[in-house]
Amino acid sequence: MLLYQWGTYNWGNGSKFEINLTRQVIVPEAEGDEDIWQLGLTYRFKPSTEFADLDRGDQWCEEPNRLTAFSETIENSQAFRMASQEKPHSVELTWERV
Repeated sequence: MLLYQWGTYNWGNGSKFEINLTRQVIVPEAEGDEDIWQLGLTYRFKPSTEFADLDRGDQWCEEPNRLTAFSETIENSQAFRMASQEKPHSVELTWERV
């Protein structure tokens, strides 16, 4: 599964607008949740009134045959269009167990 999410968050170090793309990976022959991992890419931007006016949101892609439509959804989203015109404050790549 793929998850695209956006919004303004404060994780303890000040508010930032974030765009994130996460891929869930399940280990073959997995027995439980401990075998579910996530690879995430997060772009963070300094706050602005334009970003603050955007609602938080997310979109899921649950099937590979919907990847083209999912990609178009991301590219056409207001959050992505606004963020693509700005330089990120930070970029984070994570690999973690769910």
